[in-house]
Amino acid sequence: MKVLIVFLLGIVLIALTIGCGSSSSPRVIKPPTNLVASRISGDKAVLSWEASADSDVAGYCIYRGLTTEASSFTQAGTTLFISLTYTDTGLTSTDGYYYAVSTLTTDSQEGPWTDAVYLPPYSASLPITINNIGGQK
Repeated sequence: MKVLIVFLLGIVLIALTIGCGSSSSPRVIKPPTNLVASRISGDKAVLSWEASADSDVAGYCIYRGLTTEASSFTQAGTTLFISLTYTDTGLTSTDGYYYAVSTLTTDSQEGPWTDAVYLPPYSASLPITINNIGGQK
């Protein structure tokens, strides 16, 4: 949980804000499921997932890394996402990226990450598949 201390006319006001990177909860928080990442251009990708089955979801935290090591992951974007999709921009077309998403509850507790999914480097040419049509070989 992030704490913002505000001084107003000599009075200290404390505002609590919900944010990603919060401490793990002692209770079991269900992560979202079926995370999918797709490149839509060299510098842009779209992620989608299915909602957490947790009862008090405030939103989702999205993480991106260049390796599967947890230390390589940083928060993608700067806010808590309430939708089930996210468009990540500013990617390098020659790099592959790993993504994971976690659930953040209304009491600012962050659950475990999903399994990481891999987004390969961008290729402007799509693979061509030739099917055996009409029995010709």
